[in-house]
Amino acid sequence: MSNPQDVNPYATPAKFAQLPPPDGGVRPIGPALPWEPMAALRFGWDAVLRQPLAVLAVIVSAAVGSALTFVGALANLALSRENPALGLTIYGCCFVLGLPLQLWMQVGLLRYFVKLARGQAPAFGEIFAGGPLWAYLGLTLLMGLALIFGFLLLIVPGVILALGWSAAQYLVADRRMGVIESLGASWRATNGHKVSILLLALLCFVALCVGMLALCIGYLVAIPVCMVAAAYAYLKITGEEPVLPPKFS
Repeated sequence: MSNPQDVNPYATPAKFAQLPPPDGGVRPIGPALPWEPMAALRFGWDAVLRQPLAVLAVIVSAAVGSALTFVGALANLALSRENPALGLTIYGCCFVLGLPLQLWMQVGLLRYFVKLARGQAPAFGEIFAGGPLWAYLGLTLLMGLALIFGFLLLIVPGVILALGWSAAQYLVADRRMGVIESLGASWRATNGHKVSILLLALLCFVALCVGMLALCIGYLVAIPVCMVAAAYAYLKITGEEPVLPPKFS
């Protein structure tokens, strides 16, 4: 808690986005700030140039998260002729056991990129720190089922749900909200911003496609750029002003 004596009563009032989090450590959600999809993508590019370890963070997170599934796939391939039933069983067990690990790494990666967008230089080990795993798992399952149902009805309801809930995973990972709370907060935060979020998603899709054309090397750069851009949008719609991280040294 800050000392009242350290506060300058004559200083210029701070913006809401610049206020520190309360004693609980969870930042409150403020009024959304204006933002543009292209500005988000440019911010992502500049942030990755300043913190190139973000590329390695994506690679390591994906490798660790999919390790058990990869082992199961190898076992299934090795046993495909002699004992295919055993191979499928091993693969299924590895997939189920690997899902929590994959989600754990996803939470850590989300928190890593949110910190980048807040102007911090997170430690590389942040990607292994994880977070509220069970809330994130419940959110992933609930969102998956709801989106499948929405797309089965018509494509448009599924798209609207996906856009309205696009901040929910960040709210769970960053603000440690519960499943239902994060969905409601995301829906309110994205109100009036769904078109911009859709445009950002399309821009990221184009960036990833261009990265694939560049011998896949550009793809490895495009992923963290897009993740920082998404974190930028998340901060904007929840009332925080993104800040470029310091240069890597």
